[in-house]
Amino acid sequence: MGQDLKTLMEGAGSALAHHLKTHYPKELSRGLLVVAGLGGNGGDGAVAARHLAHLYPVEIWLLGKISHVTHEAARQNFLLAASSPWIRFVEVASEDELGALSFPEGGLILDAILGRGQKGPARGLPRAAIRRLASLPTHVPVISVDVPSGYPFDPHVKPREVVAFQWEAGDQHPFPKVLYPIGFLPEARHLVGPGHVRPLLQRPGTHKGQNGDLLVLGGSRSYPGAPLLTALAAAPFVDRVWLGRPEGGDLPPHLIPVPLSSPGPIWEEGHLFDVEGVLSRVTGVVVGPGMGRHPRTLAFLKALFQSVQERHLPLVVDADALEAVEPGNPRPWLLTPHGGEARRLWERLFPSPYPVEEKASSKATLKESLFLRVEALKELSLHLGVTLLGKGPWDVAVERERWLYNITGNRGLTAGGTGDVLAGLAGAFLAQGRDPLLSGAGAAFLVGLAGEVLREEKGFSFTAYDVALALPKVAARLLQGENFPRLSV
Repeated sequence: MGQDLKTLMEGAGSALAHHLKTHYPKELSRGLLVVAGLGGNGGDGAVAARHLAHLYPVEIWLLGKISHVTHEAARQNFLLAASSPWIRFVEVASEDELGALSFPEGGLILDAILGRGQKGPARGLPRAAIRRLASLPTHVPVISVDVPSGYPFDPHVKPREVVAFQWEAGDQHPFPKVLYPIGFLPEARHLVGPGHVRPLLQRPGTHKGQNGDLLVLGGSRSYPGAPLLTALAAAPFVDRVWLGRPEGGDLPPHLIPVPLSSPGPIWEEGHLFDVEGVLSRVTGVVVGPGMGRHPRTLAFLKALFQSVQERHLPLVVDADALEAVEPGNPRPWLLTPHGGEARRLWERLFPSPYPVEEKASSKATLKESLFLRVEALKELSLHLGVTLLGKGPWDVAVERERWLYNITGNRGLTAGGTGDVLAGLAGAFLAQGRDPLLSGAGAAFLVGLAGEVLREEKGFSFTAYDVALALPKVAARLLQGENFPRLSV
């Protein structure tokens, strides 16, 4: 692994040097200053400095001592740069020493302080350096390595552009970026990650009603708890949640019940009148968990779908409700089938056999089936006019030609009810007005991450209710910039 890291760092620094030499020759002729942190980001900057030092004046400010660097590949590159006769290398020991240093006149500044691995706002010497760079006039060319140091927190560097070496999943940041892949798999651009999820967790409004109101419909006499799990998972992420179950029942005080004029063991078409009053008050709907496939329930669902479509409401269709979905024009709906449900959808809509075989979930077979699942879900998406989140060991979200896949989670998430939790979280994002593809993929990522955290606490002995309760804590840690150590199948 050490050799791999050295190879990747050499590739990144070489690509960075090539980019600077190609696009900033005038600025480089006046000098290059690399402001480097003690990690891999700084190591990339040191490699670039080595590649450019025989052509241009080069200076490195290392924010600390080489002896304090624990990243082996970075440490070796700092040592090489420090021993080069072509590089002025400064180990900055304090904020006072940093303040006494001067930026080069008219030269280029390379921000290599902090990368994607930072946890929360910068502190100490890196924070002081970031503040200095952020305060430079806009005409001073600052280039950031991989990500502006400090971003997304304040203070953070405001670069002319960012030079990056891998796809940051969901990268939609407000700064120009150029990408130089250095060995990462092409399908990594489709891998859902923190960059997708963090924007979903930032509430769009500051007043009640601006962050989504969600209606959850589900349950039957056989499965009364399924929609409750859905509602509990959604509640921390929207302003209000209404929950309708055919037999009613007591609810936690933060959930709003939907009274039915004729309670019973199943949903029936006559219940639509009771539901329509709430439909006018919400911004999203989840339907299906625990609902069953009784013919009278399917009739209710088809009537409900018509009403939802007329109101242009975003909708999550889960579990048994999938049986009532028919082809239509594009609409903001997210269907969440597991493997068997996806197969039943296909067989109901197409004469050809379902092209995905169910295999053991080894990493090899998961990779083999990934693209088969994507193509099958694309066909379903085009035919139905919806987005699909195919649940499995690797979740796949598909909307026409767009697709994302998720690898967080573990076998503890096979516990009954985790699909209901996932539907609730995706519904919460949809109710906030989020994109259906990102809502599904982001929900899958966060639920999987909650499973990883719960495994550390409880092994595999956790329930769907545990997952629902863990979601707000995991979301808060992710939103604060924490990078979780283990993402695995």
